[in-house]
Amino acid sequence: MEKINKIVKSHCDRLRNSNRTFGDIYEIMFSMKDRIIAETSSMMGIKEYTYGEVYEQIEKTAAAIYEETKVTDKYIGLYADNGVEWIVLFWAILRSGNKPYLINLRQPDKFTSSILSTLGAEYVIFVGKHKDFGIKALSYENLQMLSVDADNIKDVKFGNEIAITTSATTLKEKICIYKGENFAGQILNTEHIIRQNFLIKKHYKGRMKLLAFLPLYHIFGLEAVYFWFCFFGRTLVFLRDYAPETLLSTIRHHEVTHVFAVPILWHTIEKSVLREISGRDEKTKNKFHKGIALSVKLQRICPKLGKYVAKKMFKEVRDSLFGDSVLFCISGGSYIKPSALEMINAIGYPLHNGYGMSEIGITSVELGRNIKDRLKNSIGKPFESVQYKIDEKSSTLLVKGQSLCNMIIADGEQEVPEEWFSTGDIVTVDNDGRYYISGRRSDVVMGDNGENLNPDFAEKAFAFTYAKNFCVMGNKEKDKLVLIVQIENNLVDLQKDKLLTEIEAGNTSLPMAYRVKEVYFTYNPIQSEKAIKVSRAYVERGIENGSIVLFKDINESNDNAETEETELKAVIRAIVAKAIGLEPGDVSDKAHFFSDLGGSSLDYFATVCEINNKFGISLMFEDENYAYCVEDLERIVKEYLCK
Repeated sequence: MEKINKIVKSHCDRLRNSNRTFGDIYEIMFSMKDRIIAETSSMMGIKEYTYGEVYEQIEKTAAAIYEETKVTDKYIGLYADNGVEWIVLFWAILRSGNKPYLINLRQPDKFTSSILSTLGAEYVIFVGKHKDFGIKALSYENLQMLSVDADNIKDVKFGNEIAITTSATTLKEKICIYKGENFAGQILNTEHIIRQNFLIKKHYKGRMKLLAFLPLYHIFGLEAVYFWFCFFGRTLVFLRDYAPETLLSTIRHHEVTHVFAVPILWHTIEKSVLREISGRDEKTKNKFHKGIALSVKLQRICPKLGKYVAKKMFKEVRDSLFGDSVLFCISGGSYIKPSALEMINAIGYPLHNGYGMSEIGITSVELGRNIKDRLKNSIGKPFESVQYKIDEKSSTLLVKGQSLCNMIIADGEQEVPEEWFSTGDIVTVDNDGRYYISGRRSDVVMGDNGENLNPDFAEKAFAFTYAKNFCVMGNKEKDKLVLIVQIENNLVDLQKDKLLTEIEAGNTSLPMAYRVKEVYFTYNPIQSEKAIKVSRAYVERGIENGSIVLFKDINESNDNAETEETELKAVIRAIVAKAIGLEPGDVSDKAHFFSDLGGSSLDYFATVCEINNKFGISLMFEDENYAYCVEDLERIVKEYLCK
């Protein structure tokens, strides 16, 4: 097997001694022409793409872009989902002398149009279905059919700037501009990472393959999945779709070695495993939970032996999940539940928690080789390209370094970042230099005694059987904590009593200062359909504009009457319930798939796939914009069946 250490050193030395532009990164990344850059699945089996093949495609596509647009040093929108085409377009736009804006497919079209306007973009390039953003659109497929000479761009200056936007939950338009030197700083962190934890460089049967689960237009996917590994000639595995069955079968079939994902994936896996175990007899359930505790204990004492025992002990679980090829996992993007972190590690998949933001890139990962460090739920120590410090007044994390974004454009105004960027995250640091996220500064409440109260601390005390969603936050005056619970409109009295009991139990378990002073209920969604967690800012806005109506009496009725049950609706209700792990009776007509029922995006994809198989139709994922409840799904399926 090739010496990965030698390749890492060679490529990093070349980058370190270059001008550290995107052009330099490109030439080094595609220097190993025979290596496999990507794999996809089809009916014919696994299809492989070499770095050399993709390099040639980039050069031809860049010439086609230059020929069609006749512009350089301009922003061009890149509208595509993960795939080889995305990689080709990313580099082709830069190679044509321009700058790609990586369009987030989950953001509203109006938001994207506004960003394109702010950047002065004249063109957007699509893969697949076109959308109207008010500027000229080029089709990737049409660009491939143009007869052009790649030599036409040999004298064109390589672009050295890209733009990404922050997540859809942001309250304002924010664009982060990165230059090649910023990404070079991020890439050079790999030497430090490998020194800290050699497991991240491990191969399986001579190959290292990363699941391209995270969108490449997101900073986590772009830096940690694509640049960290493809710079050294490793392989990306692209998914056909995001249905849970496809995801797991792809990992096993392609023998994926690295899985980096947001917490929703790890929470979904935990939920599915627990759902399966709950259906077993008491002896099996007890054996499983004792096995988790034993595995953690053994891995603490002797990591190698503990991991070996975990693989044997949980063989059935592992065979139904990733199999034996997965060697290293990272969770990032938001808070991961300690129980999920423990379970994934206990069954033998090393899962590490990481930290980053669109504005600063990926800045740290908990790289502990022992399970005791991984289960601390820390975000690790800062990489070599950055420094951390804690603001003495606000306790928020400040970051500076060469791998942060070069510039920020907020609501159309350029902002030159301060030397120390304030993340807004409240952190603590232990004696070993590990950092821990404990909440957001904007959420802090001033208690009766003048103490700053973090609602995240209180929120962790609550767990509800019949609530769709909930959050602890400050009231309008930010002088006390309140609990907001979203409920279904058809709860029976026993369910209501159970919920009230759980509220009381959670609250009394908290220190007096952290107990919520008021409890409110609502039938309205308290989470944006595009978000992966509840945003308190979203809830505050909803309360202010009336889209979230609160009431104190849980017995207050909801006037939204359910419509008559039909055979079609009953089938769809059963499919939705099965995907989420509920009984059909727990799924009302208007219950929102995500915010009401607690479904994940993976659950949703599974639902759509099952509906397509059941009715022999091709419900497209674009329809999810208006099909998040049983009633809307029934309407759309009817439209398809009547065509």
